[in-house]
Amino acid sequence: SQRAEDHLPRELLHERSRYAELKDVHDSQVAEGRERLERREERAMQEAEQAILAKKQALLALEAEKAAHEQTQRKVGELLKESAEDARRALSEGEQLKEANATAERLAEEFKRYR
Repeated sequence: SQRAEDHLPRELLHERSRYAELKDVHDSQVAEGRERLERREERAMQEAEQAILAKKQALLALEAEKAAHEQTQRKVGELLKESAEDARRALSEGEQLKEANATAERLAEEFKRYR
């Protein structure tokens, strides 16, 4: 191999050495570019994961807010139902009072007539 190289023109040996240098530079630039790309991809993945987590947290907060709203609506419904029942009861008691008053007045009239 050494003997074959001895017969090569000096210019060709220089070109071969220059090619080897350029190839080394190119290979190292490709490796650096690949590393930068991998770091960029890793950052993009982390940012995407963070965005997904943020959306999940926002969704959970909305679901909690919805559940609280539904619970409030149920409570309001129960209170309205109780109020309606109280009002019906009061009306019924009022009707009974009116009837009792009317009966008392009739009895008082009859009592006056018998006296």
